[in-house]
Amino acid sequence: MTQAAKILRHSRASPAIARAIDDFVRRLARVTEIKHSLTVIVYPRATLTINGDAAFGAFEAGLQTIWVPGDMRKLKSILKTRSDCPAIEMAVETLCHEIAHYEQWRDGRKLQERGVAVRTRTLYRLARKL
Repeated sequence: MTQAAKILRHSRASPAIARAIDDFVRRLARVTEIKHSLTVIVYPRATLTINGDAAFGAFEAGLQTIWVPGDMRKLKSILKTRSDCPAIEMAVETLCHEIAHYEQWRDGRKLQERGVAVRTRTLYRLARKL
């Protein structure tokens, strides 16, 4: 059974990114099975620090939570663009990457980067078609 994910947007995070994430979560639920009640947090930064390393997003298995970037201005700066579209797409691709990690956890596999880039592209392509 596929469940909907709850989207939480920090007050300083971009509403446009949050809307795109909400739309894409619904699309992803049609291409992969979401068996758990996930929470997706759109946070007001471009990166997170995890174990001393910078990351655009994260999946926390214990909390069943996905973190995606929501700072439009900083994402545009990182991407060296004036357009909102690349920043929104980066947040959506980060969501797909973290959903791939969720799938690993859901299926009882080791959480690792191996194979995630390919699965991220597949999820993105399949969901984008809907």
